[in-house]
Amino acid sequence: MQTTETERVNAPRRRTIRKARIDVRLTPASKEALMQAAALRNVNLSDFILSSAQKEAEQVIAAHHIITLSERDSHAFAEALTNPPAPSERARQAAQDYLARYHG
Repeated sequence: MQTTETERVNAPRRRTIRKARIDVRLTPASKEALMQAAALRNVNLSDFILSSAQKEAEQVIAAHHIITLSERDSHAFAEALTNPPAPSERARQAAQDYLARYHG
């Protein structure tokens, strides 16, 4: 069952103790726009800014950690995993040298 916007807004809020602070300097126009947006969402200014910044931070972090491949590159990657090329003589020698040095 999905929660409606009205139920979400009217639900009791859990209090979380916030200890860290960030001070932000902004133009009066920016503050007015943020206050108006917060009012439209029926939340206070701090909660609106925190929620918006948190969503943006999560998107930036996710974009940094996710690699998106084209369909062509995706097929090439899958093919390389399922049918890898035989190792070259140089790669074989490097593996033997590694094993001899660290496991021999």
